[in-house]
Amino acid sequence: MNRTRENRRRRRRARWTNFQMVLTLLALAALATGCASAPPVSPVPCSRVSLEPAPPWTASAAWNVGEDQLVLVDPGSKGLATYGRDGRRIGEASLEGAGIDYSEPMRFERSGDGYVLVGKRRVVRLNESLAVERLERPFASLEGEGFTEASLNDAVVHDGVFHGYADFVDTSVRPPDDPEASGTWRRGFVRLDPAAGELRMLHELPLDSADGEFASYYLYDRRPYVARLGGKIYALRFTEPWSVHRMTARGLRQIAAGDAADEGRAAALQAWNGRLYVLTSRVVPEEKEDEPEVTAAQLKASSPTDARVKMVLEKAMPVAAVGKRQWTLHEIDPRGGSSRRLELPTMAERLRLVPGRAYWTAIEETTSPNIGQEGSGTSFLFLPASEIVAGELGCRGS
Repeated sequence: MNRTRENRRRRRRARWTNFQMVLTLLALAALATGCASAPPVSPVPCSRVSLEPAPPWTASAAWNVGEDQLVLVDPGSKGLATYGRDGRRIGEASLEGAGIDYSEPMRFERSGDGYVLVGKRRVVRLNESLAVERLERPFASLEGEGFTEASLNDAVVHDGVFHGYADFVDTSVRPPDDPEASGTWRRGFVRLDPAAGELRMLHELPLDSADGEFASYYLYDRRPYVARLGGKIYALRFTEPWSVHRMTARGLRQIAAGDAADEGRAAALQAWNGRLYVLTSRVVPEEKEDEPEVTAAQLKASSPTDARVKMVLEKAMPVAAVGKRQWTLHEIDPRGGSSRRLELPTMAERLRLVPGRAYWTAIEETTSPNIGQEGSGTSFLFLPASEIVAGELGCRGS
């Protein structure tokens, strides 16, 4: 009898303990629900939001892992700026001590559990919180090995090896017309293996080739020359018409090219979902009355204190053509080279595309960038990834 009563008391105590645990868990869940921020609202397809505050311009950008925030390279603050889908700036990360020159081209993209920023002479690896984990100097192992003043204009990293577009001075070859020179400038698509101390020229380009026009746009436009799909690297030639090539140990092998009758000029090469995408633009002229032409000399005189502006203008950067710019995305199947066109609903002066699982974000810049000043006319345009895959966007116009 006593044993039966004891068992009953134990069961009652166990039920009461379980009931208390349930109440505690319910209270904690309610507290967490009340404190947690609301999930980000999915953007309306083809919607456009203005950036507040906007950067002077942006060199590159990438989605965060949840694709609810975009991280932009912000040369104005010499670091990174994070924006929500609503266009509001929600955070910054300074990279001022990383040795990055923001007047130079750079590539910023996701890499593993974090990000990688590839500059001309420095590589910065960051974690998901945008904290710097490691700084690298890709050309350090080549110093004194026949190369000087080497720089990467664009590159992707695969298994520790850089594939990209670079220029350098080859000290083993003296120009015949200048025997006093330290070497000969060379430019082209390269394979750089820092661990092996090897820089191999895969395809050399003449210094006056169309691809070399990159030098006149350091400050404003980063042109993505290369893209990676799996273990394969592809390169874009900015000739007219443009062409896409597979980078191999023997050089470049063409797989696709633009239409000679197409007036569009290549602006970028992207890789996504097993496909390659070439972004092109063309200016549709429009008549302007009673509007004096602004010369490079006048532009230079208008900002005499800014050395970087002077540098660009002294390189005779052409004044943008007057008219509206039309943008086209060319999808390429790397296996067969077939392609199709997709007209984008934007007439931005400059455009950068950031592919994502649900949306591609088109970062539109509609005004000229101002060094050291807040940008204006910068916006996000959200393009549904499913419609890009289908080859037809539901939105029209600019």
